[in-house]
Amino acid sequence: MSQAKSKLTKPSADGGGDSVLSNEDILVFLREHPEFLQQHPQALEHQILDHECGGATSLVERQVKTLRQRIQDYANKLSELLHSARRNDVQFEKTKRLVVALSGCSTLAEAASALNTSFISEFDAHAVRLVLLQETQEEHDQLIQLATDTEQHALLSLLAEKAWAFCRTVQGAPLADLLADTDEPMQSCAILPIHVDKQPIAVVIVASTSANHYTEELDTLFLNHVAAVCSRVIGRICGQ
Repeated sequence: MSQAKSKLTKPSADGGGDSVLSNEDILVFLREHPEFLQQHPQALEHQILDHECGGATSLVERQVKTLRQRIQDYANKLSELLHSARRNDVQFEKTKRLVVALSGCSTLAEAASALNTSFISEFDAHAVRLVLLQETQEEHDQLIQLATDTEQHALLSLLAEKAWAFCRTVQGAPLADLLADTDEPMQSCAILPIHVDKQPIAVVIVASTSANHYTEELDTLFLNHVAAVCSRVIGRICGQ
């Protein structure tokens, strides 16, 4: 509705002809009677609003379009939440199976094997290493022992001191060296620090050939849970 010079008329109360009803009169009336359009919804059917594209559409159509867009936005958000919930359910079931397998381990070799089997078969990893920051008599393909006087031990100790699991690229020593015997070069990895009484004793390295598999944006909630369980299991096996 334009507020320019357009005028409306109504019959004069004294019968002397039509009196002029200005736009201001209409605005005042609508302000004083905010329920008018609700009581007379048919009045909305012929109202015109300029549309963003330069055309015109009725007020009802504009309102319907806005409501439809809001409904679609809510539907999209709900779909994202449901997708996230389903993904978390799947991750939880996989993590639960790994925790059960770890809880039954009585040797470091068994723990290394359980980690390797789970992460490769269920979490789409391509290489897993359990790196001990102390020497042991046990042997396993995925079990690495670092002597305390080596450069690798010093570098891995720094990574193990972190409080939470984290992701990073595989570049240079010591990570690339520890993963050098794979068929394809590893590009990204997750680091799970293993602590006993707040002291770092080991590191679990889970790696992928894809640079986008383990990134800084990855949610590490389940990885941290696995790290906590590994700390208890490995600490028990090592008698710490």
